[in-house]
Amino acid sequence: MLVTYGLRVGELTHLLVDDVDFKNGFFQIRSKPELWWYVKTSRDRKLPILNEAGEMLRELIGKREAGFVFLEREYATGERDATARAKTPGALKKLFGRELDIARDAGMSDDKGLAHHMEGVARTLGKISEKRVRQEFITITKAIGRPDITKPHSLRHVFSTRAQEADVNPLLVQRMLGHATLEMTGNYTHLGVEAQRRALEAITRETNG
Repeated sequence: MLVTYGLRVGELTHLLVDDVDFKNGFFQIRSKPELWWYVKTSRDRKLPILNEAGEMLRELIGKREAGFVFLEREYATGERDATARAKTPGALKKLFGRELDIARDAGMSDDKGLAHHMEGVARTLGKISEKRVRQEFITITKAIGRPDITKPHSLRHVFSTRAQEADVNPLLVQRMLGHATLEMTGNYTHLGVEAQRRALEAITRETNG
């Protein structure tokens, strides 16, 4: 999911079951103010569900109506119940609302404190942590002989570079990544000599033609 869609890790870990619309073939990356979590650059977006991603999402979600799509292992295996406290989207929102009220009634008012509290609530519902994603990523990169690659965020750069090499419209790449500017998208794109060669050859063919 990270390399196919160029998602930020936090966008992946905060994906809810009701963000996924199988009927219309897309999923939403959106801010979760009820969890005190917001998409960077505040650019919510919808992305199409590709075949392989769809198969994986259906398997992960199963018959669940609410909760986080990606769960910590003990919740995913059924050792702990991730839906016991919130089995529907409505119940989930009510739970988040109550927890925010509890935190505020306890005198918590700063953004960092509220965000930390709501992250704790989310973890009780099975939400996988960004730290856990990075740990798993490092395990994989070591196994394939690339222990120097330690950040899952690198896959976002890979997505951007591949998209540009495939001649995808830069404005579309910007939208899919949720960047505020094309300049920011450019910072994520690392094109080598061969990509430049293809571009120059294409320009030359167009000019000579």
